[in-house]
Amino acid sequence: MSEHHAVEEESADFLLMRRYDREWSGPRLLQIGVVTLVISVSIIYGLAQLGSGAKSPPYSLMPQGLIPNPHAR
Repeated sequence: MSEHHAVEEESADFLLMRRYDREWSGPRLLQIGVVTLVISVSIIYGLAQLGSGAKSPPYSLMPQGLIPNPHAR
């Protein structure tokens, strides 16, 4: 491969990256950030709701043996 051909190849890659950079505008970045935030908060909220409905077991297994759990309902 000649040195001139390598420079042309780099130029094509460089121009491709410049095109990608132009596509990333402020509004697009903000839109992707908001969508990511909504998805993340939804997953966290769903997991928190799922865990809040669990009942505490009536007994806890401690090193001393089986003892009553004071938080059990």
